[in-house]
Amino acid sequence: MENPQAFPRPHSDNMAAPAYAQDGMTLRDYFAAKAMTAIIESIYNPNGDMDEDEKCRETKFICERAYWHADAMLKQREL
Repeated sequence: MENPQAFPRPHSDNMAAPAYAQDGMTLRDYFAAKAMTAIIESIYNPNGDMDEDEKCRETKFICERAYWHADAMLKQREL
């Protein structure tokens, strides 16, 4: 699965062989961040009382699902 840089910034005008001044985040990370926002908005309960263990489990679940969605988006780009 291809995982290119999402926002590379070239420091040269040689587009045949660009050298990047800044690689930026990967496209997978960008997709995961977008998915994470939607997941959090869909399940966040500001009035819920969670202990630290529950918060950790919830955060782990959100991160795992965000990258699952990111991987699915990258795979779809290959079609």
